[in-house]
Amino acid sequence: MNFCVYWIPSDGLNLTGTIPAEINGLEKIEYISISDSSLTETLPLELGNLKALESLWLDQNQLTGSLLPEIGQLSALSDFFLYTNPLTGTIPPELGKLNGLIRFNLNDNYFTKVLPSTLRNLSTLESCDFGGNQFTGTLPSWLGNVATLHDLALYETQVNGTFPSSPGRLTSLTYLNLEDNELTGTN
Repeated sequence: MNFCVYWIPSDGLNLTGTIPAEINGLEKIEYISISDSSLTETLPLELGNLKALESLWLDQNQLTGSLLPEIGQLSALSDFFLYTNPLTGTIPPELGKLNGLIRFNLNDNYFTKVLPSTLRNLSTLESCDFGGNQFTGTLPSWLGNVATLHDLALYETQVNGTFPSSPGRLTSLTYLNLEDNELTGTN
């Protein structure tokens, strides 16, 4: 008998341990939600091979290390939630290949440097939360060109510079949180 796993829901079950490399065998999986648990260590490289994956929720765990460039290979991904983990490093530019991404939440990690300009390619993005990280540099001008964006949070970072006086193409924006940054005035 053959069977396929399309969905792994386990929110709040307080699962412990690591995500095994054998996850690669779940090639038809569309939804993984292991939130509010105690997953540890790094994300397996094999995660990038789950081409049918549409939703990945690994928030509120103890995952460490960097965000994998291989995540950029998940072409079907529309929901990506990795908030409240002690992840470090930079956001890989390969994530700009996630053309169908709608909701993206990486808040409350320890990501550094600037947001990669390749994220401007996320033309379907509606909700984006990068708050509570350690980003530096100026507020990326490309953020003003993501016309589908409804919610944007970039609070409690070290982003500096001026806020654009023209919202650009942000005509759908209904929520903006830029508090506790080094931003000044408008340009």
